Amino acid sequence: MKSPIIPVLAVLLSYMPLAGQDSPDMEVGRLAVPPAPVVSGLTATLTDKTVVLSWDAPPARIAESSILRDNKPITAATYRSAERIGKVARNVTTFTDVLEAPGSYYYAVLSYGSDGRVFDFFLPANNATLVAVSFAPPVTAGSARITAFAPMVRNDAVIVTWKSDARGANLVLYRSTTPFSGLTSLAGAIVLSSFAETGTPYVDYPVPGVPYYYAILDEASVLSGNVRFVTDENTNRVPVEVSAGYAKFQKNGVPPVRPMPLPWLNPDGKLERPPYRFSRETERMVSAMTSGAPKSREIPHRAYLFEIDTLASGAGEEYALRKILETSFIPGDWEATIADLGRFLSIRRSPEVSARARFYLGQAKFFTGSYSGALLEFLLVQDRYYVQAREWIHYVIERMAATGRQPVTG
Repeated sequence: MKSPIIPVLAVLLSYMPLAGQDSPDMEVGRLAVPPAPVVSGLTATLTDKTVVLSWDAPPARIAESSILRDNKPITAATYRSAERIGKVARNVTTFTDVLEAPGSYYYAVLSYGSDGRVFDFFLPANNATLVAVSFAPPVTAGSARITAFAPMVRNDAVIVTWKSDARGANLVLYRSTTPFSGLTSLAGAIVLSSFAETGTPYVDYPVPGVPYYYAILDEASVLSGNVRFVTDENTNRVPVEVSAGYAKFQKNGVPPVRPMPLPWLNPDGKLERPPYRFSRETERMVSAMTSGAPKSREIPHRAYLFEIDTLASGAGEEYALRKILETSFIPGDWEATIADLGRFLSIRRSPEVSARARFYLGQAKFFTGSYSGALLEFLLVQDRYYVQAREWIHYVIERMAATGRQPVTG
């Protein structure tokens, strides 16, 4: 394997000064090695939504530097796709960046020589940050009140409008082929979008010829389980339908459907389901085949672990989540898992890490018998982890039907 030091030394040696010139070069044996043609000591400090970058003065051969920003570590292989947010002269050693969107950000300083040459290599903690800066806007306390909900058909689109008294609150928009009446209605619905309230209508392009119901909820109400549907306030009573004549013009595929039918739900035991019987001869054959077989028993569902959380790498919030999994989730200490993940999620996390943490929290609540709480967690992450969340939603509903429990919807 080639040493990663060799390419860096090649760049350094190509910029060695001529004999007789003054330079702050270091003596390594009898070879004069000039300082790296990049800035050093790069740090990033976050205050509210302002990031202040600072670094040490670069060598004299650097003329100017560009400031790069990306949502992943910046290297020689990825810096071209990073966002260039500013450029500074050689004598400037600070830069201020104001963040608008939530997320995790990495920074780097790309230097240029006086002859225009680009020094496109990056040394972590020198001219590239090693740890991301995580920014999340403050969460608005309380729930948003939604009124004047009105989906309208316009040609091949459905325009959904509403009014809200909490600008900036996180809202979730759903679509379903059945009316919205309670928390369990969300299990068969599709999450169209999750967004911060700005007052802008949402434009949807559903499958033509199919009547649809829409609903919008404040994320805070979903988290608390206080889900309430009111006609013409946050859902529609009469379904809206795009004319089937537009089917030949749409190129969108069929929306995701349920991978398996819902189980027979009869928690109150009020509905009588007629027993299904084979013919008498078939019944005798089945009885003869199963008479000596051992009685079946319910196989418990096994906890699911995402592959990314089994890797040894990672830092920051990913490392903190992995430690919780190792100390309580994997050993099966579900009460400790619920407590640890609750504290972990009390701080704003990146969308990916937050979704995985809620998925683990839903499993822990499932294994402790808190099925309503588990259902809420899986509904919150089904937009990001659709297949896995749907499977566990079915587990929860099956267990509710078997135990006669119903989720709290008030």
